[in-house]
Amino acid sequence: MLRLKELRKEKNKTQQDIAKLTGYKQTLISKWEHGDREPDTETLIKLANYFNVSVDYLIGNDNYTNFSLNNNYSYQQLCCINMIKELSQKYLDKAEVYLTALCDLDV
Repeated sequence: MLRLKELRKEKNKTQQDIAKLTGYKQTLISKWEHGDREPDTETLIKLANYFNVSVDYLIGNDNYTNFSLNNNYSYQQLCCINMIKELSQKYLDKAEVYLTALCDLDV
């Protein structure tokens, strides 16, 4: 699994810690991290919840950065952050004008 080792290390957890969490042996966790085996769907969900990331991020389908490891962002907030990061400068300039106009409104 592409990001399991990275996420585990950032939380200062061992493969044995993940084995206890999932109920599997440490040797299987090692195989997941090396891409030799894949966990089942239920385990993927458990791991994603534990690390506070999406399953897609965990398996490498999303490129959402791991803000959630350093902050308590929800998945929806991570989606918004990612979309904002992907905006071109043209759209960022337009968004700034729009937001400035909103701030100037007397509501």
